[in-house]
Amino acid sequence: MAIQVRRGTGAVLPALVWCFNTLRAGLADASKFFHRDTTASTVGDPPTVVPAVFGSPPASDLPSLLTLCAEIAGRHVYHLADAFAHKQADGANLLANGPPVDLPTAITFLIDAKAKWNAHLTAAGVHVNNDPQAITAPNAVDLQTSMDLANTYRAVFDAHIENAFPGVSLQVIAP
Repeated sequence: MAIQVRRGTGAVLPALVWCFNTLRAGLADASKFFHRDTTASTVGDPPTVVPAVFGSPPASDLPSLLTLCAEIAGRHVYHLADAFAHKQADGANLLANGPPVDLPTAITFLIDAKAKWNAHLTAAGVHVNNDPQAITAPNAVDLQTSMDLANTYRAVFDAHIENAFPGVSLQVIAP
């Protein structure tokens, strides 16, 4: 049955966007991808979609590790909340700690981030197809293993984010 939308009302655009996004979701669900859409930001006019991959370089010392961990914290939360990429947002795998400020808090943060990320990859009802590429780096115990784990998280996250059905969804926002 067709959706009936009266001409001249403000309901036409939202109805078209809903139909488009529903069609995309159906095609994505029949695909091999993990996501219905890439977790991204829209910038500029005309709009350009920028995937939410890491901007920070790999960690090579304590200051760069702390910078990368801060970005992990933000990107983790941003991706889990993306209801366009996922069948539903993932509220079960939120991080227990905020960005670390020193090596001991970085170790605790990274161990939790690894566990939550790996759980996210196979969370029931979240992905179109589960992602088998878990973070396999050993848990952090010192600076070197912390950098290794953070850099592995960064690589696995970026690959996961970009495994999405081609194109973009539409979202109607206020002017």
